[in-house]
Amino acid sequence: KDPKFDISNPELVDLVVRDALELAKAYHERYGPEFVISMDPSDNAGYCNKPSCASWKSVSDQVYFLANEVAKRLKLEYPRAYVGMYAYYLHSPPPSFDLEDNFIIYIATAFNKSSYPLNELIHEWSKKVNHLGIRDYFAVANWHWELPGKGKGTKPIGIHNSLVNYYKNNVKFYYTETLNGWITKGLGHYIAARTLWNVSINTEKE
Repeated sequence: KDPKFDISNPELVDLVVRDALELAKAYHERYGPEFVISMDPSDNAGYCNKPSCASWKSVSDQVYFLANEVAKRLKLEYPRAYVGMYAYYLHSPPPSFDLEDNFIIYIATAFNKSSYPLNELIHEWSKKVNHLGIRDYFAVANWHWELPGKGKGTKPIGIHNSLVNYYKNNVKFYYTETLNGWITKGLGHYIAARTLWNVSINTEKE
């Protein structure tokens, strides 16, 4: 079996679009005109490898084609709504085609399987979408185990510098995965919060 959708099947594409629009209707009723619909694929690396899918040049082309079909219909019915996605793992790089203007792309700072380092990846995505975010990793339990000096969350100056860099590269949205160990990461969390309010803070005085 193919572990991902057969995007060459128009009935499948239509089903996904209709499902997204049903969710959008519920979100609109609950949250108002501005909301985000996630169109991330399931995790892991599978993709459609049927001959009928061969016209899509990459995993990114497959993933963002389906999301783009949703985005087209979504903005017709909900013009202030967005499609939100990670640029992550095998679909870290942008697709070869243009995307609708109602995308928010969060670039993951880990699991980047593209040929671009992070700053170049941000630059490439800025050519495709108007709304960029970062999905960061301050600490992950089975990577860092709350040990001193392990993980980005234990390095407040590095956190500040990276946030300033994202801001200068027109990144508008940010969130991160972290752990709650205040001894190892408390200062990092504090500096992150202060920098997100004001990228011009003086970390020596904070």
